[in-house]
Amino acid sequence: MIFKAEYLSYEDIRRKADEFLDFYVPDRQIPIPIEEIAEWDLDFQIIPIPNLQRRLNGIEACMFSNMKEIAVDQNVMENIPK
Repeated sequence: MIFKAEYLSYEDIRRKADEFLDFYVPDRQIPIPIEEIAEWDLDFQIIPIPNLQRRLNGIEACMFSNMKEIAVDQNVMENIPK
């Protein structure tokens, strides 16, 4: 499956982010429970991978081509303030 991301302007990204937050976190309470939203509401599987950031030259996370799994650097994931 070939995926080509559409170009979005900064304003488009801001609008889509606001729509996302309005739907999933209408009260905008911080911290945003993004892991819970990704796993429970959007049905993504989050996969912690040791040293991913080092292996991918600074990238902390990426989505697999199946568009259902997200690889996250294990150290980054474990050190997110709760």
